[in-house]
Amino acid sequence: MLVFILKRLLYALVTLFGITLITFCIIQLAPGDPTDSSEEQGPVVTFSGTVSAEIQEQTRRLYGLDKPLLLNLDVWRQTPGAGEPIGFWNRLGVMFTDAQYPRWLGHIVRWDFGESFQDHRPVSQKIWEALRISLVLQIVALVLIYAIAIPLGVLAAVKQGTFWDRGVTIVLFMIYSLPVFWVATLLIVFLGGGEFLNLFPPQGLISPGAEAMTWIGRLLDRLWHLVLPVACLTYGGLAYLSRYMRSGMLEVVRQDYIRTARAKGLSEWTITYKHAFRNAVFPLITHVAHIFPGLIGGSVIVETIFNIPGMGRLIYDSFLARDYPVIMAVSFLSAALVLLGMIVSDLLYMVVDPRVSLDRGAR
Repeated sequence: MLVFILKRLLYALVTLFGITLITFCIIQLAPGDPTDSSEEQGPVVTFSGTVSAEIQEQTRRLYGLDKPLLLNLDVWRQTPGAGEPIGFWNRLGVMFTDAQYPRWLGHIVRWDFGESFQDHRPVSQKIWEALRISLVLQIVALVLIYAIAIPLGVLAAVKQGTFWDRGVTIVLFMIYSLPVFWVATLLIVFLGGGEFLNLFPPQGLISPGAEAMTWIGRLLDRLWHLVLPVACLTYGGLAYLSRYMRSGMLEVVRQDYIRTARAKGLSEWTITYKHAFRNAVFPLITHVAHIFPGLIGGSVIVETIFNIPGMGRLIYDSFLARDYPVIMAVSFLSAALVLLGMIVSDLLYMVVDPRVSLDRGAR
């Protein structure tokens, strides 16, 4: 197993390098840069009065935006001054270190994401502040999705063809087809103080004056604010995962060993949850690779509608402002978590079924 993990980590590092390289190049393809002050884009670095070309150029040099993207090939055409080294290795080192992507990569190796172009705050601090909020939303939604979808899918498979199965299928397909922004708007209108009921707060995560409450009051207030956004984050995954679980169960209950268990006189509860469910859960393990990046990615639509300062809002605002350090940091973390999720899903296969071996030479 150790050899397998080391190989996967090595492949993951190479893949991560390729992902960050492609992401960095794609970001740079956008016209302009963060020092532009057009009305459509809005300046990241604000100045009083008109932004002159000289000030823009100074700002570009300050943030290293005047450097080549990947390699500084101009070093081979430069004539060094008196006392400057002209050796081959010196030029080679400058070629790799005096460029934007190698410099960013060097900071990432030291786990330094740099400073935001917008407010000059550390990128890691901005990400952590938004990540804490998105993690609460995503983890609560994820627990609800799995807690409801798995039993629902198992019951639909066990009662295949019955009125229960058909009714659940129709309802879930209808729910799955509803767009998130439309559902969020309806929840605010009908339950969030719109034209009908005023049961749940439509914006934010804390009520005004919550600081004066007890810790139980603050906890209940936070949970009350989470109801509408968590509902929007839950219904789509609930419908999809329950149908996925139903399909897996139907495939398993048709196997020969299930018929053998019934022939032995075992109860349906034992057959369903001891024999069938354990093998039907295998397809769900593949979803682990998508859980980790979803936890930090947040939801742009939900967080924007409900005015929640999470990762979705941070990513959206950073793209509008061309805040390269924040964009690259989030892209790096998302790619790393996807690769980590793939490794974890492979290990979970072995945990669920000991017959699965990660060693290629095992029989």
